[in-house]
Amino acid sequence: MGRFNATLYHLEGQYRSLPVTSISRLQVAQSLADFDRIMDTNVKATFIMAQECAAVMRAGGRGGRIINIGSLLSTIGRARLHAYCTSKAAIVGLTRSMAAELGRDNITANVIAPGYFETDINASLTARPGYAEAVSGVTPMERWGRPEELVGTLIYLASAASGFVTGQVIHVDGGIQSSFTFQMAA
Repeated sequence: MGRFNATLYHLEGQYRSLPVTSISRLQVAQSLADFDRIMDTNVKATFIMAQECAAVMRAGGRGGRIINIGSLLSTIGRARLHAYCTSKAAIVGLTRSMAAELGRDNITANVIAPGYFETDINASLTARPGYAEAVSGVTPMERWGRPEELVGTLIYLASAASGFVTGQVIHVDGGIQSSFTFQMAA
């Protein structure tokens, strides 16, 4: 097995609305299957990858960095995004538990929680009439983030400069976490 100094783990997360009111038994079964799929992709896979990386880091005896990707929705809710919000909140809890366990091995574990970014996974959101403008309108930076704006946080968390930073959630969201006040209609 090789040695990891730092690992950043993120699958293109599952993001699908799952209404929980006024649904038939068949829809509940489908919704539960979707919920399980999203939890498997976003949480179970993160756990397995972090567990494997931590084992390599421990065996190497030199510590390391685990950096998981959460979301703005790790710490706030959105109607009809129950599975996604739950999965991203679970990543925060998982990461904090890992930080508590792995600190003695000089392994830090942190979460980067992006807000709304101009990425392929968000193309369906930006295609919705008025959505991009609504997000920009409630973001203090008055725009969506660009992927390269996550790089500095990633470099910091992977570097020796963050050696005493563990169990933290760093929001890279243009300030929306501090002022998020709108609810989009379904």
